[in-house]
Amino acid sequence: MRIKTSLSPQLCPQLRYPPFDLSGCTTIDEEMVLQVALEDPTYQSLVSRVCSGDWRPHKSQELACLRPFYSVRDRLAVSRGLVTYTYDQGCVRLVIPDVLRQRVATSLHASHQGLDSMLRRARQTVYWPGIEGDLQHHRAMCNTCDANAPSQPPEPLILTPSPDYPFQQTVADLFQLGGQTYLVYADRLTGWLEVAHLPSGAHSGKIMKHLRHFFTRWGAPEQLSTDGGTNLVSGEMTAFLKRWGVATRLSSAQYPQSNGRAEAAVKTAKRMLRDNTGTSGSLDNDKVSLALLQYLNTPLRGVNMSPAQLTTGRQLRDGVPTAKQNYKVKQDWQQTLEERETQMAQRHEEIRQQSPGQRRRRRRLQPGARVWVQDQTSKVWSKSGTVVEVHPYRQYAVRMDGSGRISIRTRGHLKEAPPQQEPPASPREPLAPVGTLEPQPLTPEAPSPPPPRRPRHRVRPR
Repeated sequence: MRIKTSLSPQLCPQLRYPPFDLSGCTTIDEEMVLQVALEDPTYQSLVSRVCSGDWRPHKSQELACLRPFYSVRDRLAVSRGLVTYTYDQGCVRLVIPDVLRQRVATSLHASHQGLDSMLRRARQTVYWPGIEGDLQHHRAMCNTCDANAPSQPPEPLILTPSPDYPFQQTVADLFQLGGQTYLVYADRLTGWLEVAHLPSGAHSGKIMKHLRHFFTRWGAPEQLSTDGGTNLVSGEMTAFLKRWGVATRLSSAQYPQSNGRAEAAVKTAKRMLRDNTGTSGSLDNDKVSLALLQYLNTPLRGVNMSPAQLTTGRQLRDGVPTAKQNYKVKQDWQQTLEERETQMAQRHEEIRQQSPGQRRRRRRLQPGARVWVQDQTSKVWSKSGTVVEVHPYRQYAVRMDGSGRISIRTRGHLKEAPPQQEPPASPREPLAPVGTLEPQPLTPEAPSPPPPRRPRHRVRPR
């Protein structure tokens, strides 16, 4: 159904008004659009065609400048010299001349809303062919929106396989307490905990000395998980672990969940050492020893067996009295360890069941891919880099722009970026006044602009 026009076909082509100066205008109203439209030959050809209704039988036969409007010709009308677009008795939308489209797109994105919000607003006010794609590209080129985009939704959990025997898989981490540095070492299966004080600095030589003591006492593990700290991945430390036949697993930067057992060990150690350390943070006193024994004798949740019972098959003598028979090695020690393994497997299954259904896997990044890197303190995508290596467990080695250093990051903290797009140094400049009638490109002028991003979902025209 064609909407009745307010101007006759004979009058439309002859309407002319004096030029109208739009410089310094913050807003654009219908009269301003009309003044620009009167100076646009393509727009006037469209007005004439809509008023007369004599569209060509086939799109290929229509004027090249009018072909973009051919598929929606039945939705067009003319009112007071302007072409309007109406779909299914919805809002009457002004068809915007080419010269003003960049300015209108900028206005629709003035509050840095997402694409859906921009489209909802546009569907009540304005129209031009390809408006959905133009607005999507305008949003994609906004550095401010990219930097302040929400965090990515979580992916399905990747659970580390349970160990087969004590001290097969261990974790190590450094932490600060009271201005002192400590090294924590824990077993993933039994929960056994070791703590060492590093009074003269946490350099690799000191850490290796304590790890050698732990390896001598409990055997060298097959895998050691760390957070990738400089003194834990230095060349000296790497050579030391290689000599002992220990594989290393690095957690992602600013992502403690990837080394959850180490984080739990750090929390336990801090709680245990508070108000128990000696002068200058020393661990060489009875209070620290009794606190550690108390932890080792406390049953773990779910299995009702302590780290000492899982590791040595018995309780350790500490400050809490108990029957002497509890100090003897239990005959069912092996069965207890098997129960612990079963309990860990059941816990993994519970975690899978509790994982939200909306978790979706993200596309795997390839070496050479340009990425935004989210700062986990401010939650702003303020850094960028290039993927140089792909590691297991959704970890990526990223060469950071500027410093050139290599940082291990989880996939959730990385977002694909156009090859030449850089993080914003300042907020977007204020809207420029419209003072020229020269056609302007919809994308900002820049050398070799990157291609627009592919839409996350198809936008159906309305």
